[in-house]
Amino acid sequence: MDTDETEDEDFNREYIEETNRDAVIIAVGKLVAVDAVPKEYLAPEIVSHLAMHGTNVSEVIKHLLTVLRNKGADVALLFLEALKRVSTATI
Repeated sequence: MDTDETEDEDFNREYIEETNRDAVIIAVGKLVAVDAVPKEYLAPEIVSHLAMHGTNVSEVIKHLLTVLRNKGADVALLFLEALKRVSTATI
């Protein structure tokens, strides 16, 4: 296998992983937005991934936060819980 094929395979693998990440964040964001799961549980988990997965995921999370804020959620509390989860995961 030459290097061009290897580079193509690596690019394709990265693209698939990024696309899957985007699909997952959209799906869980919808679950929270329509109250299918408690926002107090899943929203902080989603927000804790804000900076880790690139601009596409960040944009989806920003939209989710806007929806939650418009529905009366305490976004500051969600951020606080997200920070707690991130700090616990990195210890």
